Amino acid sequence: MTALLRDLRFSFRQLRKNRMAPIGLTLGLGGAYFVGRATKSAWYEAGAIHPLSVVLVALLLLLSALFACYVPARRAMRVDPLVALRQE
Repeated sequence: MTALLRDLRFSFRQLRKNRMAPIGLTLGLGGAYFVGRATKSAWYEAGAIHPLSVVLVALLLLLSALFACYVPARRAMRVDPLVALRQE
């Protein structure tokens, strides 16, 4: 259990270093809002803005970004630094 928590902390640090995931999430949410507003005004009775759906999709994208950082971080933490330095 402690290894999992350590790996999650390392993944969060990697996600914090990589600014593309939060920037992409912010741009995506803003884009979804404006496209939804444009769709609602262009089509008759089109309910394109559903807050629960937008939040769930944003959480799904954030979790996928976290998982994308977690997998390489877990592989990197299994390597002994001295062994990696000796091989280079």
